[in-house]
Amino acid sequence: MTQPITLNLADGSVRFSFSGAAAQELKTALDELMTALKSTASEAGEPSRRSSASALEHRYTGDVFLEVFCNPNIWPSPFAAKVLITLGTIVSA
Repeated sequence: MTQPITLNLADGSVRFSFSGAAAQELKTALDELMTALKSTASEAGEPSRRSSASALEHRYTGDVFLEVFCNPNIWPSPFAAKVLITLGTIVSA
């Protein structure tokens, strides 16, 4: 069963249908990203010992196509990291 979800963005918001299972998978992926960012933040004082964190690349295809991507290693600090969100509709041929 899908439920509407709203993503609040800097310049507005977008609402789309999302299943509970897909929302849980996204939450798990985001929790892992936050853990990696916090780990990187605790090591930020020692740049020579800074370890690389895994990039988040999460995809969902259902009523819509949703992709969430973040590579925490390309940002100067974990506090500057940004997430790229791609949202599109599924068109049947």
